[in-house]
Amino acid sequence: MTRVVHDYGAELKGGAGSDGKTIGNMYQVSNKISLGKSEIDILEEFDEVALMLIQMENEARDDYIAQYGRQLEDRICRSYGLIAYSRILNYVDAMENLSNIRLGVVLSIIKNIELHKINDLMINVQCSHLQKSAQRVFSDELECDSYRADFLRAQFS
Repeated sequence: MTRVVHDYGAELKGGAGSDGKTIGNMYQVSNKISLGKSEIDILEEFDEVALMLIQMENEARDDYIAQYGRQLEDRICRSYGLIAYSRILNYVDAMENLSNIRLGVVLSIIKNIELHKINDLMINVQCSHLQKSAQRVFSDELECDSYRADFLRAQFS
């Protein structure tokens, strides 16, 4: 996939955690070549890349479901349980499990949550957003992770 995107003059990068690994299955697509191109040309090329990525993702998802449907459903449901009942939840675990839940919503495995709510939660579980919600600065990582778990439990209750 990365090679195909590269051929279109774009770049695909994962949203990296502190160890450089992609977390939450979130990716950033950006253009690599803009000199000498008009904004219209860049947008048209970017639209082509986005549509191609969507098609590739849908095909890959369909293939995966056909081969591992039950395991995928189990992973999604486990993530839902972990988010709904955890007492301490770090950012990486929150993002990975919210990503699984998001997939469950897209596939209609999970029907009691709207997609936009999961998208918002994937932003709002960041420490700075949680501190704003709590109206205080957390004293340490454990306090943030505990608040994150409480925050998500309240959203899933």
